[in-house]
Amino acid sequence: MWIRSQYRKMLVKVTSVYIYGKLDGTFMIRGLNECCVGYQDDDFFNLGTYGTEERALEVLDEIQESIARDVFYRTEDCIRAVNTLIDDTPSFLNEMQNGLIYQMPKE
Repeated sequence: MWIRSQYRKMLVKVTSVYIYGKLDGTFMIRGLNECCVGYQDDDFFNLGTYGTEERALEVLDEIQESIARDVFYRTEDCIRAVNTLIDDTPSFLNEMQNGLIYQMPKE
């Protein structure tokens, strides 16, 4: 899944996302890029920081919902394309592109 960072400066294709509690009491959402293989601390990208664990969990829930919608829409669009003999390709590709990148909320 592609995720754009909280301050829009990074676009990362991630394979896993998790919440990391920082010493200052904030909670960071971090993502692992699929090209990284060492799983060391440096392999994770900081996608956003939130003031409470509750807010970080809400954002993580949004990411989960976005993944579920993406899988559903891709499946439905593929079925529709096959059923219409690919006549509908431009419109369903445009619809798919609208849901492929999750934008991290600013707050």
